[in-house]
Amino acid sequence: NSSNVVSILAFLPARSLPRLSSITFITQPCEVVAIYAHFVVSFVLSNGYLGRMTMLQQHLGDAFALATAFSWALGVVWFRKSQSYFSAPALNFFKNIVGIICLTLTLVLSGRWGALQLEPEAIALMVVSGALGIGVADTMFFECLQRLGASKTAIVECLYSPVVILFSGIFLDEVLGLSLLAGCGLIVGSIVLLERSKPEGTNALARKDLIEGLALGVGSIVFMGIAVVVVKPVIERADLLWSTELRLLGGIAGGLIYSGWRSEVRREWLAALRPSLGWKYAVPGAFVGTYLSLIFWLGGFKYGAASSAAALNQTSTVFTVVLAALILKEKVSSHQWVAVVLGFIGSLVVVLYS
Repeated sequence: NSSNVVSILAFLPARSLPRLSSITFITQPCEVVAIYAHFVVSFVLSNGYLGRMTMLQQHLGDAFALATAFSWALGVVWFRKSQSYFSAPALNFFKNIVGIICLTLTLVLSGRWGALQLEPEAIALMVVSGALGIGVADTMFFECLQRLGASKTAIVECLYSPVVILFSGIFLDEVLGLSLLAGCGLIVGSIVLLERSKPEGTNALARKDLIEGLALGVGSIVFMGIAVVVVKPVIERADLLWSTELRLLGGIAGGLIYSGWRSEVRREWLAALRPSLGWKYAVPGAFVGTYLSLIFWLGGFKYGAASSAAALNQTSTVFTVVLAALILKEKVSSHQWVAVVLGFIGSLVVVLYS
């Protein structure tokens, strides 16, 4: 009804609405952060996290999952630019620090600091989930990216949906319908077609880097999948912002355990915290790719089925292609556009028929 439409439009300031159709809106980090921040504040202050907006209730988890895909894709654009200034452990550490600062401020300003109502065992499980899924898995992901490059890493990322769906069936007893499998198949197929349409680089990849990169990538996806699936029962009854806060705290702790024992990594962490040219890309990347995408990511698993959320999260690779064409001015072939269409069709199949 009209009240729901007004509620949705209220998330964006009137003067910002025309910018949504302008490519300069996406390419300017300050404008992106300002509009995203306005959205998040309105989202947090709304009654029951949009709980009374019946228009979105039915597919709220799917909406969060797609928002995760877009936010992560936009963050990846900035993370790729940041890799000229940060190593993999330093970039993961920096994005987690920025994310925890933003989340803490959000909890305080929204009056939800006292909303944490979990038993110690559940809190511990959430922290361990973050240590594995953020501290270790994200560092492994960035290390994989350094060794394989973006295109080969994206192929490894195709494992994410099948891994989460598999673990959802094992640990959560979720029913895997044919429509979900069909949608997931279309999404993964679109990503495979997308990657096959990319030309190979002129330099052959060393076998050692290939093996190490594949091992790191597969390990990263497996850890991410296990970390979110086992904690889903806790996420469903926990405050969304506190769930993200606890997992990010665990992510910082996990990074300390996984990488902090190396003295050169500790020096890189300290260097990353000093203002530099890399902040121009790392700060907006961390805000969108960590702070927002983690909230949306957990929201997708909180309000929807883990298997559906995983399939829709996979469209982040498709979004990355579109953003790369628009922002980075990369040439996109006809095969790549076909892959984009297949990805969105797969998303619709998951949303409408699951």
